[in-house]
Amino acid sequence: MSNLKKFLKIGAIGTAIGSLIGLLCAKKSGKETRAELKEKIKETKDKAIDLAEKTADQVKEIKQEVEEDFGKVKEIFKDKEE
Repeated sequence: MSNLKKFLKIGAIGTAIGSLIGLLCAKKSGKETRAELKEKIKETKDKAIDLAEKTADQVKEIKQEVEEDFGKVKEIFKDKEE
């Protein structure tokens, strides 16, 4: 995983934790806090799903590139054997 991706993941996790702490420490009623917490959880879930989908797409692209490159290398060795 690239350093940028690690940095972004750590940033997202830090943001989520900071938001949670802010919500729990805020001077609001329990009902307001629960509603806000529920919304933040939904947002975080949606972001995680989006990130997972993007990652899956990237993995598919990389797999396809590797398969194509492997096919080229295989052809080179096959030609050299003949």
